[in-house]
Amino acid sequence: MQDSRKKICIITLALCFITAFIYLFFPMSVSMQDSGALAHIEKGLGLSKAESTFENGNYAELKYKIQEKGNAEEYNGASTLYISPLVSVSKAFHKNFDIRLLGLFYLILMLAAIWIVLRHVTMKQTWQNIMLAALLYFVFFDVAYLVYFNTLYTEAGFLVFLVLACALYAKLAFSDKPQKPTLILYYLCAFLLCGMKPNIAFAGIFFALMGLRLLPLRRGYTFRILNVVLAALIAVVPFFQFRDVMPANREQNLYNSVFYGILKDQEDVPAALEKLGLSSALAPYAGTASFQVNIDSDDLKTEFFDKIGYGDVVTYYLTNPSVFLDKWNVSANNAFENRPRYLGNYTVESGKEAKDLAGGFALYSTVKRTVFPAKTGFVLLFAVLFIVGAVYLRRKTDNGGGKAFCDASVILGFFSLLLFPVPVITFGESELARHMGVYAMLFDVMFVIAVCGIALIVTQRRNNLKEKYGVNQ
Repeated sequence: MQDSRKKICIITLALCFITAFIYLFFPMSVSMQDSGALAHIEKGLGLSKAESTFENGNYAELKYKIQEKGNAEEYNGASTLYISPLVSVSKAFHKNFDIRLLGLFYLILMLAAIWIVLRHVTMKQTWQNIMLAALLYFVFFDVAYLVYFNTLYTEAGFLVFLVLACALYAKLAFSDKPQKPTLILYYLCAFLLCGMKPNIAFAGIFFALMGLRLLPLRRGYTFRILNVVLAALIAVVPFFQFRDVMPANREQNLYNSVFYGILKDQEDVPAALEKLGLSSALAPYAGTASFQVNIDSDDLKTEFFDKIGYGDVVTYYLTNPSVFLDKWNVSANNAFENRPRYLGNYTVESGKEAKDLAGGFALYSTVKRTVFPAKTGFVLLFAVLFIVGAVYLRRKTDNGGGKAFCDASVILGFFSLLLFPVPVITFGESELARHMGVYAMLFDVMFVIAVCGIALIVTQRRNNLKEKYGVNQ
């Protein structure tokens, strides 16, 4: 069994590497257009485009000019912790930063995550191990995800560290004696994914709860104290990470949240403004995004930004459930797109059109986009069934690590329900297809876990029938 698992692991890693290499490095490197959202990240890292993408048709860019110093007030997200050293290494050799260096970094981490899962997640039968390997390959090395690797978009970091954190958690849960270095790496990955965007900082609470569930698996005081301390840090620190970000960035998001979110498609805009405690004079702004207006104008400052915050936005949704449900439906329409289809994936040198999407190895993303129901009901049903299935498996296992992983899966299920409406609340419908990417990525992790759980349930049922009645179904 060990030999077959080793072979499956090697073959899967080889397939993953070859597929990623073809798309990311040779013969044609895929990436993703800048929608305009990367400007503050570039400034935060001290980068600027080597040539204007908007002059050549808004193609994707692979090379950036390195400036003297980045501005942390523009962006100080977790991705700067590993991109800045890569920029420094590039600066030591030449003046440009090749984004493919970042793509290589993500690829190495994703391959490490695949290796950890295939080597440490114990599936009793060979067909189950092959199924797990196939899921990891087809889901996470789909071109719809690979195009993120050669970009500065934070969704790439979220995906990689989410998969790596879950892989490390599985290793901890299924180990006879969880190790402190693995625990530290788990919390580090959790911190990095929580720190990608201000609106997902709350994810630290869920990953802290998952980490604390590991406490009974090892009796040593050092392990338990370390676990509690790291859990406390991951639950709190991300909330303070973005406190120094420029107000302009927060104001753009808040503007979109209200005018391109709550007020978009409203039949009675003045009434909605009144409920928000705002002047009806702001009605002409309804349905507009921040890039379409001058958000630095005095009237917006005095009549809008000085009078409202995200607390008011959340309160409005809670007191107007019909509007909230409408936004859930809008979010559901974008929840199963693994990449925004309005952003092209090629550079100007490719000879492709600016809006062309990379194709080929896109089986899973295509099935997900065309077959999975993009409806609120399906989102809720999947989460509920996922949680119920995890509880059922927990009752059927006697293994402490298995119970811990099932409990962690329940936490992930509740996290998905809370994460789902966050993009539309914090950004409105502005670039909703891209912002919903974090949910799409979490959904895929849960999907892989769910399929494996179903395989275990089916195997248990067959074994029980065979033992009791000699039936093999």
